Amino acid sequence: MATTAVRIRDIVYVPRDPQWQFPLHEHDDASELSLVTDGTGHFYCEGREWTITKGTLIIKNAGVSHSEKSDREDPMEQICISLSLPDREHRPLPEGIAPVLDVTERMDLFESLFRFLRDRHDDSSFSEACLRAAELLVELTDIAIKRCDPVKETGKIRGEDLPKQIKKYLDDHYREPLKIPELAARFYVSEGYLSRRFKEHTGYTVNEYILSKRMGQAQKMLLFEDRSIKDIALSVGYEDLQYFYHVFRKYSRCTPAQFREQYRESGAMD
Repeated sequence: MATTAVRIRDIVYVPRDPQWQFPLHEHDDASELSLVTDGTGHFYCEGREWTITKGTLIIKNAGVSHSEKSDREDPMEQICISLSLPDREHRPLPEGIAPVLDVTERMDLFESLFRFLRDRHDDSSFSEACLRAAELLVELTDIAIKRCDPVKETGKIRGEDLPKQIKKYLDDHYREPLKIPELAARFYVSEGYLSRRFKEHTGYTVNEYILSKRMGQAQKMLLFEDRSIKDIALSVGYEDLQYFYHVFRKYSRCTPAQFREQYRESGAMD
């Protein structure tokens, strides 16, 4: 499969931090490949959750909401590479294939490519080599998808239309003030029924989902954009900057500035 349009957008290195978590977010114009190189974590995507361990390759299509966190007892190490694949509309994973694959048998090759790209992508003298390595990584991912060794899901979630419609509405409107009574009225169901069905489908309560979505998008902007913290707060629905700081610190166990400094220093810069 042609890979001439591959371009590296960002690389994030996640060290073995028991506090690490990246709430719900998506990448609008890029796909992301992540390799767990040590430890254990948990990956959530489209109403399902997987336990991820060393040798797990995660494929995140553009526009697909996902979240992840380290296991507190056995925190994971992970390398995440964001790629531009415009010839595929930034969607390397075909419909119906699980986004979490077991590549243990090919781990040496995958890990070598991921670590090479992590260490050299900012070095202009290696730009051509990094491009070739990224193209090879995409080709190897295609092979892994065709062999399709999915990691077992940790939860079976039913996919009824109502919770999917609610989730889509929340994805589109999470920046706005949202209340369960108003959502229930919009979808012509009782508050209890809406809350129960949504939790069954996603594993989140409505309010947990909105909060995770806001914090995930805020963390993404802190890592990959140079916007002010005030602007980021407004972008995810917080007009009160102090309240945004309070919520972010409670959720992420650090301030927005500390998060930006810590993880950019860990290799999250362009």
